[in-house]
Amino acid sequence: MDRVEQNELLGPARHFLETRKVTEDETRQIDALAEALDPAPATREKCDSRFKSLPLGASDRDSFQRDRDHSCRGADPAGSAMKLPRMPAAVIFDMDGLLFDTETLYQEAILLAAAEGGHEIAGDIFNRTIGVPWAQNRVLLISHFGEAFPVDAFQEAWVRHFWVIAETRLELKPGALELLDTLDEMRLPRAIATSSSHRTVERHLTAHGLSGRFDVIVGHGDCENGKPAPDPFLKAAERLGIEPTLCLALEDSHNGVRSASAAGMMTLMVPDLLEPTEETRGLCTLIVPNLHEVRHLIVGAT
Repeated sequence: MDRVEQNELLGPARHFLETRKVTEDETRQIDALAEALDPAPATREKCDSRFKSLPLGASDRDSFQRDRDHSCRGADPAGSAMKLPRMPAAVIFDMDGLLFDTETLYQEAILLAAAEGGHEIAGDIFNRTIGVPWAQNRVLLISHFGEAFPVDAFQEAWVRHFWVIAETRLELKPGALELLDTLDEMRLPRAIATSSSHRTVERHLTAHGLSGRFDVIVGHGDCENGKPAPDPFLKAAERLGIEPTLCLALEDSHNGVRSASAAGMMTLMVPDLLEPTEETRGLCTLIVPNLHEVRHLIVGAT
């Protein structure tokens, strides 16, 4: 098993250990798991058996479940290797849920904002906000809570709680640094196309020392129409000076996939909180479990 494949299996475990205080014995058991990996492809069954052996309590397993599932989801039961149809001339990243693990923080923040205001919020409401510009989310919240709902005050509380949480818990998605390093080595230009503001993008990039590692940033206000319209990805390609059909777009949300596909780009979905639907499967070039696999695909296309 090469390093990329090993990272696909162990990346979530490593990421989990970084965000949770563990004992030396637990760390040794994770290391032992790495050394014991056999060269066979990591099927879901093997992933399940290995992860079940990890020294985690019930509550820990619940929080670990999502990353584990995403790590194993990309395994092809037929054993055939996934490939890009062509070598990309540029890579365009979404940000929230793709480059940074922010969606879980926004989810926690909206629940805190609701509790603070004495509101009850249905479980599926947050998922419906993922990858959607604020103007549309504003309409969604008013539709859910009613015309009298103080939506602007609620947004302020939501954002405030998010930044308090993000101050100490903003994390890069597994494989992000390795992918950026590889793009540097291959001299492939890259951009960010996001619904977030430029201020938010710069704040996130600065927090992880990534300022200057993207050639172009397209954020809120740069396009007349946001996702799912193709405008953000088309604008990013235009500023990079590269034809959209030669670009590889990376997205985690349904609206993001719709936007990138409509722009005519090779589109990879790297699912975060939203599972792929029949529609998004039809729009994607491939669905992959993590950014380690994205790196593997780009290297393999050379």
